Amino acid sequence: MIEFPDYQNCLVNLSSSILQEFGVNCAHSGLQILDQTFSARRYQNVVLFVIDGMGVKALQDHLPPAAFLNQQMAQTISSVFPPTTTAATTSLLSGKTPAEHGWLGWDLFFPELQQIVVPFLNTVKDSTVPASVSNAAGTFLPYTDILTQIQRTSTAEAYLLSQFANPPIRTLDEILEKIAILTGHGGRKFIYAYWNEPDATMHTEGCRTPAVRDILLDLNQRIEKLSMKLNDTLLILTADHGHINITNRVIADYPELAKMLAMPTSIEPRAVSFHLKREFREQFPAVFNQYFGEDFLLFSHDEVFEKQLFGTGKVNLHTRGSLGDFLAAAVKDTALVYSDRSRQFKSHHAGLTTDEMRVPLILAALE
Repeated sequence: MIEFPDYQNCLVNLSSSILQEFGVNCAHSGLQILDQTFSARRYQNVVLFVIDGMGVKALQDHLPPAAFLNQQMAQTISSVFPPTTTAATTSLLSGKTPAEHGWLGWDLFFPELQQIVVPFLNTVKDSTVPASVSNAAGTFLPYTDILTQIQRTSTAEAYLLSQFANPPIRTLDEILEKIAILTGHGGRKFIYAYWNEPDATMHTEGCRTPAVRDILLDLNQRIEKLSMKLNDTLLILTADHGHINITNRVIADYPELAKMLAMPTSIEPRAVSFHLKREFREQFPAVFNQYFGEDFLLFSHDEVFEKQLFGTGKVNLHTRGSLGDFLAAAVKDTALVYSDRSRQFKSHHAGLTTDEMRVPLILAALE
């Protein structure tokens, strides 16, 4: 089923509720149910735990209705577009929409560098070659994270727990232990935790496999056990996106299409940005739709912003500059990669389907 992002009921609104609870002014409204929860009680500890790839469909497919994570689900909410880790976790960490922060996907064209760069790795697309700037995303797409915003404007402390923190926390056991320790100390705290499973396994194994079920059953058990150790804590669990099993198709296998491109495609295989040679801009839509019209919705550069696909708010100039002439958003199970060198997964995300877009809002109020 096709589903567009709901920027009144999404991950950005989740972060806004948390920011407002800690006294930070926000450009976006909060989630009503979370605002009501905060109004009813002031918790000493607020923990936001982001579990990569754990969309609503995954919980429905792999956990029984009586499982802790299903029982504590307050409602479902929308990811952002594209529903992918780069865009979604940056929205959570910044309180901004992708239109505002500009971190659109795994591969991003930087007009300042005339390079397509992987923001998280700072490498050139489909290679290990470093980008020409030591930190391209940090240089051209900076933002102030919500932890810093909270620390600057309130008396609370804020902590980041993930494999990508400094220092990194590399195992789930370490993350859960650290949450238990931090919430046991005095003083008000906000904790942002991130774990990369089941997403990593879904990519390589598929999203409806026994391996994924085992991961989710284990997560459910461990998080329920953690909840029994916490006091005066609101534990909020969500995901950055869901998943869908896919079929990969390679642009290089379609010479009539490939010859129109001025550079490799970017953003994501299910949210594909096309920079075209000038002479092919008018005929591109017809050729693309001939091959992929049933699998993707094709938007012109201007239509993307008119329809606010990347969200509301002031559009980052880099966001406009990085987007190509057209954007193709997947609505079925096809992923479109640039070449045989591109990453090809069994399951992916970033498209406009309910399975990718719909994520849980799990609230455990621990007295």
